[in-house]
Amino acid sequence: MTVAEVCVNTDPSIAPGLCRVRVWLLPADSPHHTEQRARTILRDVLGPLHIDGDAVADAEHVIAELAINAVQHAEPPCELRIMFLGEVWPAWCEVADSSPALDVVRRRLQGAVVTADDAMIPELAESGRGLQVAAGLSNGRCAVYPTAICQTGAIGKAIGFALPGTGAAASSSP
Repeated sequence: MTVAEVCVNTDPSIAPGLCRVRVWLLPADSPHHTEQRARTILRDVLGPLHIDGDAVADAEHVIAELAINAVQHAEPPCELRIMFLGEVWPAWCEVADSSPALDVVRRRLQGAVVTADDAMIPELAESGRGLQVAAGLSNGRCAVYPTAICQTGAIGKAIGFALPGTGAAASSSP
């Protein structure tokens, strides 16, 4: 079930449906549940677009890594958000959580070694490899940034990546 859907453009009469964001609440009861739900949502969104199967599998792997990290290293609630260009074309996907730990995650996405001195998320000194996998599978088209959680309004972070098929293919969307 979609938690929210928001049209981002300010004047629909100028550019109707320019950018929409759909938000789903991810279960926080177990990493496995969270991963499966995130994969299912992404597969349901990308499936009808006939995107290359390997690209979809890579995107599913990335979203699984981000969803698991959110459940293991951050405070709930966790949200999966997909931004759409135009009426149907998904372009950007992110997992948002209530943790403000931007710097540690940013360094890990950039491939830097995170030391045990990083007090925000000390577990990333020994783990966090999933963020590097996410960066690699998205060809570096990923980022971490502050955000507000739709369900609570709390300030947290989002880790997002470009979905396959964005770019040249997006301009000729179905």
